[in-house]
Amino acid sequence: MDGLDKLKQISIYLGNTCNFDCTYCDREYIAKDIGGQTLKHKWVDLVVDFFDRVAPHTRDMNVISVHGGEPFLFVSRMDELFTKLYDKHIKGTDRRFAITTNGSMIAEHKDFVEKWGPYLKFTISYDFIFQEKNREAVDVLEMSKIIQNAGAIMQWQYVMPTDDPKCF
Repeated sequence: MDGLDKLKQISIYLGNTCNFDCTYCDREYIAKDIGGQTLKHKWVDLVVDFFDRVAPHTRDMNVISVHGGEPFLFVSRMDELFTKLYDKHIKGTDRRFAITTNGSMIAEHKDFVEKWGPYLKFTISYDFIFQEKNREAVDVLEMSKIIQNAGAIMQWQYVMPTDDPKCF
């Protein structure tokens, strides 16, 4: 377990399915070079067991991060995972669950956001001026309000097509 004391974050990929098809996305690369990925419900306990074994050896781990595709397509798996990790690995600590999302399904899953809000940190992947070029527009005001009212933290990740000079 050498070196785990310096571990700051563990990332879990829920699945590479997404509701958008952005031109810059790395899902195709991940599927091709790493292999398809889907965390099945029956494997959640294996992830929890991993945390149970690793967490006691970490000093600085403060983030348990979930990614997709779009994590909110796997909301029941996220909820099951968070529920099983909460008591041992989040409650009474300064750790948070981090979700990297396109934000499009936050309103649809408002109950989930409200349930876990104080323990969540969102990274919203957003295209700003290119939003409708790559994917549907998202009501950022509604999304931001839901996140804020739930007591979660939110940050923006500006993603852009680097072949367009308007980015710079």
